[in-house]
Amino acid sequence: MNWRTFAADLTLTLGLAAAASGCAGTSKEVDTLKGVDDLVGRVELLHFEAELSKARSENALDSLEGVANGGFRGDPVAAFDQLIKAVELSEEQADALRDAVEPMHSSAEAVFTQWAADAGELRIDSLRTRSLARLEETRTRYTAILVSVEQAQKAYDAFNVGVRDHSTYLQNDFNAASVADIQEELHTLSKWAGELNVRLDACMQACERYVAASALPGTVEVANGTEG
Repeated sequence: MNWRTFAADLTLTLGLAAAASGCAGTSKEVDTLKGVDDLVGRVELLHFEAELSKARSENALDSLEGVANGGFRGDPVAAFDQLIKAVELSEEQADALRDAVEPMHSSAEAVFTQWAADAGELRIDSLRTRSLARLEETRTRYTAILVSVEQAQKAYDAFNVGVRDHSTYLQNDFNAASVADIQEELHTLSKWAGELNVRLDACMQACERYVAASALPGTVEVANGTEG
């Protein structure tokens, strides 16, 4: 699946789906299935926010390194202005990543509660056993998303503190000597960025695994997606 292309329109798609809900049917069964589909959409949106977080954090680090690499050439004020904008975008994106979690979790709680209730009402033993087992497998995949995004959020917050502090330092003391003094700190910040990328990648992979296993037939294509 092309995640970037899909996610760019995801918010609009969710809104249109909600607006058209009355046309698709109003039975409890249909509403339950729509809830499952909504949760998949929320997971896809989280994937998009994690992907965008990776891009904006990398841009913030590139902007910082561009003005503090010891061999800066160009307009220092313009370069610093670009750095501040990149830092602000990264901070805003950290909030967007965090804001995507709560509606996803509310949707998940509703889906899993309904699933457990419906499975318990199945009168064919084999179906009931299989449904409950698949519910637990789905919960496990969902829990992996929550764990990975929490770890990514912590790493992202730490990274943003780092780039913000460096920009604050430079706004009062931007010269060759001060830049030379912070090279070790910049090296450490680069390591933080690497760890952030690892955690964001883990979050995206967890989202992909969930979608590959839970998306309604014909609604999404996941390249090389396998259930597990």
